[in-house]
Amino acid sequence: MNVPHESTAANPLLDFEGLPRFREIAPEHVGPAVDALLAEARATIENVAGDAATPTWESFVEPLAATHDRLDRAWGQVGHLNAVVNTPALREAYNANLPKVTAFHTEFGQDERLFAGYRALATAPGFRELDRAKRRLIENELRDFRLSGAELDAAAKTRFKAVEEELAVRRGRDQARRRARRCARRSARGGRAGWATRMETDPAHALLSTRSAIRR
Repeated sequence: MNVPHESTAANPLLDFEGLPRFREIAPEHVGPAVDALLAEARATIENVAGDAATPTWESFVEPLAATHDRLDRAWGQVGHLNAVVNTPALREAYNANLPKVTAFHTEFGQDERLFAGYRALATAPGFRELDRAKRRLIENELRDFRLSGAELDAAAKTRFKAVEEELAVRRGRDQARRRARRCARRSARGGRAGWATRMETDPAHALLSTRSAIRR
């Protein structure tokens, strides 16, 4: 599915063809990219959930995984830049869009239609014919739906969503405080400027730093 309203040339966060274009990402790209990708994801969910046919890997899992991956890749770049090249404008863009991303993931995890689709896949006669990785992914998705409150009643789901959003905001504040302390220590040692410049001008270095952080 094509991302609506935004071109990859105009917004580097919507370019998924190669390595992240860190040097070109600006705070003003964040909101439009997040809105476009959330719209794409929600349209995909409605298409998949509204399909009356029996769910299959190709018709159900793949489109959901693809749209989720695009959102996660773009938001991951924003989060990474916010962590290592933090500026007031970028911090504002990150904090403004964090509740939207958090709300989407919570809504996804509580969508009974999608939960039912994954359960149908897990109980289908062809489930055991899927390779091990695909079976594990479906099982993990079912686990995540349960942990996200898919089996709760409506009132409990609303409360769960509010708590999730509150925790996301708190985590963002905690990360900002930790970054401020680290920056103060680096400034005292005189090492902050060169490191930040390298992160801004060397996409490969930034990508390796991201991968290293994920693996820790």
